[in-house]
Amino acid sequence: MALEGLDTIAWSELETAQGDPAELPAHLRALRSADPEERKQARWSLYGMVFQQGTRFKAAIQVIPFLYELVLDPDTPERGPLLQLILHLGLGYEDAHLPVGISSHELQAALAELEQSMSPAEAAQCQELGVGPVVDWGCYETAAFQALELIPLLADPDPLVRQMSAYLLAWFPGEGCTICPALEARLDEESEPRHLANLLLALGLQAQQSHHEVDAALLRERLDHESLAVRVAAAISLAPTDLSERVMEVLLEGSGEVEALAAEGLTWNGGDLAGLAGLVLAIHGRPARERVAPALAAALEGADPARGLDLTQALLHLIRPEDEAGFVGKRGADLDDTARAALAAIADHGPWTLSDPAGGEALFAEYAQMFADYG
Repeated sequence: MALEGLDTIAWSELETAQGDPAELPAHLRALRSADPEERKQARWSLYGMVFQQGTRFKAAIQVIPFLYELVLDPDTPERGPLLQLILHLGLGYEDAHLPVGISSHELQAALAELEQSMSPAEAAQCQELGVGPVVDWGCYETAAFQALELIPLLADPDPLVRQMSAYLLAWFPGEGCTICPALEARLDEESEPRHLANLLLALGLQAQQSHHEVDAALLRERLDHESLAVRVAAAISLAPTDLSERVMEVLLEGSGEVEALAAEGLTWNGGDLAGLAGLVLAIHGRPARERVAPALAAALEGADPARGLDLTQALLHLIRPEDEAGFVGKRGADLDDTARAALAAIADHGPWTLSDPAGGEALFAEYAQMFADYG
C-alpha cells in the first residue's frame, strides 16, 4: 500500500512555516487523488508549509522520502511537478547555483561555517522555527540519498517525468560515476530537441561537479545539431573543459537568441538559456572579453529587463576590474573601452527603462542587489 509509513512519523512535533504539521499526511495522500484540483491544492499546501519563499522547514526532511515513493510509483498522477518539489526541498532555488552547480562537500562546509558563525540568539531562533543551515543540509542529504532510484525514470513513458528526472539527477555529484553513464546512455534515445538539450545540460552540470570523465565526442557532435537549443546545451556542457572556437561561436550565438531559446520551455535557469550561455561565457570566456563583452551587450539590446538580468550579470563579471577593490573607487577614465561600452549598454537596458515603474519594482531590487554584489 502506497504511503503506508506516513502514520509512523510524529508530524505534529515538526516545524512548518504555517498550518498544522499534523495535516501533512493528508496533503501527501491527496497527491494521489483522482481530482486534479485536489492534487494542485495539495502541492500548493506542501510548498506553503515546508518551502515558503525559498526557506525550507524541518518537516521537509520527512516529506522528501514520501515524495520519492510517489514519483517512483507509475500509478501516481502528475509526477513531474513532484520531482520539481523534491528538487526545491533538496536545494532551495536551484538557479542560484548556476552555472557551476553544487559541490556537496563545499555545500556542507559552507553550511557548517554558517552554523558556527551564528550568535546563540540566532541559533536558538533557527532551532525554534525549524530552519537554518542544519535543516538545509538535512534536506539536501535526504534528497541525495535516493537520487539513484530516479535513473529508471529516464526512460519513463511520460516525457515530463523523463525531463524532470534528468534535471534532478544533475544536482547530486556524489553519485556522478553512476548518474553520468545513465545520462549518456539516453542521448541517442531522445529525439525531441527540448529533451535532448535537457539531457546535455544535466550531463554537463553533473560531470562538472562530480569530475566524471564524459565522452566529449557525444557533446561535440551536437554542436552542429539543427536545433539551436541542442547546440547551445552542448556548448554550455563543453565550455568548462573545452572552450574551443566552435563552442565559443555557439555560446555567442545562443546568448543573442533570448526569446527563441526561452520559447523552448526548458527548466534550466528559469527557462533563460541565453542568459545561462552568457553566464558560462563570463566565467570561461574572460580571456576573450574584448570579443565576448560586445556580443553580450548586443544581446542585451534585444532582451527585456527580466530576460536581461543574467546577461547583465555576465557583463559585470567580464568587465569587473581584477584588483581587490573591483569597481569601488573607479571612474570611467579608469576603465577600458570594453568596460565603458558594456556599462553604457547596461544603463540603456535596465529595469529603470520600463514604462511601468511599479511593475518593475521587484526586478529593480534584483538589479540593485546584483550591482551591490559587484561593488
